[in-house]
Amino acid sequence: MSGRPRASFRLPDAKAIGWWNVDQMCHTAISLLALFASARPADPELSADVGDLLAKLEHLRDKMVNP
Repeated sequence: MSGRPRASFRLPDAKAIGWWNVDQMCHTAISLLALFASARPADPELSADVGDLLAKLEHLRDKMVNP
């Protein structure tokens, strides 16, 4: 990876905010990440990072919606 720092964030406790809010939060994040990735398709490093985040968010969303 280049000198660019990796983004890190922590999701709030799903039980505290409810699965519906987690579902909506993940859906919004997935949409924004996909939009961002499509704006910079020539950066393979960014595409890999965004792909990893998308997979994690989709997994979290599926896990919360279908426990």
